[in-house]
Amino acid sequence: MAERRKYPRIRTKFPCDLHLPGASVKARVRDISEGGLSVLCDFDEPEQGEPVSLTLYPPNRPSIELSCVFWHSRRVRVVGEGRSTAHLGLVLSQPNDEFFDLVASLRGNKPTRVEDATEPVIKAPSAPARCERSYGAIAATAAPPLRQFSVRVKQNGGPRSTRLVVAARDVKDAEARALAEIGAGWVALEVTRARA
Repeated sequence: MAERRKYPRIRTKFPCDLHLPGASVKARVRDISEGGLSVLCDFDEPEQGEPVSLTLYPPNRPSIELSCVFWHSRRVRVVGEGRSTAHLGLVLSQPNDEFFDLVASLRGNKPTRVEDATEPVIKAPSAPARCERSYGAIAATAAPPLRQFSVRVKQNGGPRSTRLVVAARDVKDAEARALAEIGAGWVALEVTRARA
């Protein structure tokens, strides 16, 4: 299957601490990219869109603090142990230069800076309503404020569906942004205002 992600994942195995409301657990970063990361942990999955904090402990580097949004989960079997663990997909909500430097070093590329980022970054739903997606260093203008929308999309010709949270000016813009983000082969079923 061809890679559909804008930023391909890099396999890793370094430790991290996962901080959720009321709990902190040891975890392991499974893969990482400019847009987010996935971790393995023994913890019940949070709700989609829930804010999550991470402390990464990459080898030969200082620890990195990240703010993310929980996106999806699945159970995976731990080889040789006869048990399963949670595989959590996280999207960056507040990227920082240290994280981009880490990803660039793992790829062997020149580091990207937060101010150079052109991709939208998902903000945690608990953030104030005006804290939607950041499109890099955008000059303050009189553009209408962005609002968070929940867009339910379905895979063409298949049973798979999912929800995306996007920041947009209106319902039509939210649908267009969600379909652009998820890629070809999907249709929008429903667009609603996301709960704060």
